Amino acid sequence: MHTRPFWLGFLVIVLLLAACTQAAGTPLPPTPSPAPTSAPTEVVPTPVPPVPSTGDEPKGKPGSDVMDPNGPVIVYSRTGGIAGTSERWDLYPDGRVVSEEGGEFQAEPQQVVDLVAAFEQAGFFEMQQSGGPGGTCADCFTYDVAVRAGEKSNQLRFTDADSNLPGAFMQTMQQLNMFLDGLEPQ
Repeated sequence: MHTRPFWLGFLVIVLLLAACTQAAGTPLPPTPSPAPTSAPTEVVPTPVPPVPSTGDEPKGKPGSDVMDPNGPVIVYSRTGGIAGTSERWDLYPDGRVVSEEGGEFQAEPQQVVDLVAAFEQAGFFEMQQSGGPGGTCADCFTYDVAVRAGEKSNQLRFTDADSNLPGAFMQTMQQLNMFLDGLEPQ
């Protein structure tokens, strides 16, 4: 019969397992503690060089242009999306609209005046930035809008994922987008 090789293999396995276990009641040797270190080392921040531009950033800061009394009254930029879009429009009180790419359009001056009034009625000049764009998503756009009306001006940045923006403001943004979509090149 072939029972002898079976029992012999079984005995070898039992002996190996017994050799790998600690006998009951036998304490384990103490784990050595790490060697004491000298005085704590001082962490000195290393200056980080600026990140090179990828070309996807909007040109200029929208709010800085709106502060110029001879500059645009609305500066609007949109970046991001699945295609990595970067767009910017400067709207002037005379109806002139200049795009980031250098395109120039002419609208009725009253249309720009009406847009500024719509922002004012939506409470834009009282709105405050809430610590940065709220909410993120992979293909969202980030919007920067800056508006000036006389001595009042404001700038906000938000994303498609922001859900806490007032409805009147979002309707005004929709009105602005429809205005820009309807522009005809000169």
